Amino acid sequence: MDVHLPANKGSSPLHIQGFKTDMPLFRHAIADLADSVRFNSLMLSTSNVGIHSQSLLADRAELKSSNNAIVGNFTVRDTLVIRTSNSPIAANITMINGGEDKVTDVTLITSNRQVLAKYSTISSLMRLISSPLYSNFSLISTTKSENGGSFRVNTKTINSPLNVNFTSAPVDSLLHFKGATSNSPAYVSLHSTYEGSFTLRSSSLLQPRIEQREDVEDPAGKDRRRNVEIYSIRRGIAEGKVTWVPAETEKVLGSVGLRSSNMPVVLVV
Repeated sequence: MDVHLPANKGSSPLHIQGFKTDMPLFRHAIADLADSVRFNSLMLSTSNVGIHSQSLLADRAELKSSNNAIVGNFTVRDTLVIRTSNSPIAANITMINGGEDKVTDVTLITSNRQVLAKYSTISSLMRLISSPLYSNFSLISTTKSENGGSFRVNTKTINSPLNVNFTSAPVDSLLHFKGATSNSPAYVSLHSTYEGSFTLRSSSLLQPRIEQREDVEDPAGKDRRRNVEIYSIRRGIAEGKVTWVPAETEKVLGSVGLRSSNMPVVLVV
């Protein structure tokens, strides 16, 4: 079954108020629509087959499957939920936020797919694994200064690796992130604009690892220094805070929570 959308007149994208499917056993393939179509609400549901998106733009979107992958490029303004089971999620996600106390929220959930890789160090393990939950996030603020914005990300898998990278984010943006898996590695790389706390948890015999980038330039161009404080390290738990100093004003800070069991937990700041 093919669905063709009409071309919009002018340069603005076609605005579709709502689009919904509930079609088990039907693979969903979305063309490169992000520049030409904007969905106010998009809900796609299938099972035992995949959902693949070249690109899409939505205010609110929910994509659900089972026993097959959800893969692609997604741009969201309000909320995005991607959920499958026994299969990977691999997504490049752009989160757009306009400030004004509104939060752009993304949730990714999958489970139960083992991937094995040979490795010599923790870092090489993380880079070599083809993760059942792999996502790149680009955070964008549409305020006049293009700074700020409020973002929330929740990623969860079970018995499968977790790999999340924040590739870009505005200065002074607020990020709250939670990542969880079990019996598999967890790896998160934050953008240099991130300021806030972090709490890492693993099994008592595996100390979580914090990797600090060297020679990071101040993204605000104010010649500040990246300050990483690790103020609590105990069996299986590491806690701390990362900020740019000196701080000009007191502001609300973000938070990162990352946990697994029986395998490494790594945070790059």
